[in-house]
Amino acid sequence: MVKILIVEDINFWGDFIQNFLSSKKVYSDIAKNGMEAVKIVKKDKYDAIIMDINMPLMNGIEAILRIRKLKYKKPIVCFSSLEEDSKEVIFAKENGADGFVHKDGKNLDQLFEILQRLFYEKKY
Repeated sequence: MVKILIVEDINFWGDFIQNFLSSKKVYSDIAKNGMEAVKIVKKDKYDAIIMDINMPLMNGIEAILRIRKLKYKKPIVCFSSLEEDSKEVIFAKENGADGFVHKDGKNLDQLFEILQRLFYEKKY
């Protein structure tokens, strides 16, 4: 079974993504911020991570850097309201994020397609 960690501080979005993944028969857990995500990744194994960027306590960029230092090699895809050409998204992609999808309820299929493509390309 595929297991994905959703890192999202807004309950609506976390639940929305989790319900979407559940409809695709994908199990997921939710971390409310980057700090919580790093702790969870240390304890449990995930096939991929969906990461917001703007969050309290520890943002998604710092979380990606720390998670990659833990030797986590599986896909991390940013799902954020920021624009793809923003400095934060560019920095995230240059430092460990495997992809980006603009946060919009209409883009969940695109998010799922990117995750599927990354699984097949990297043969996780």
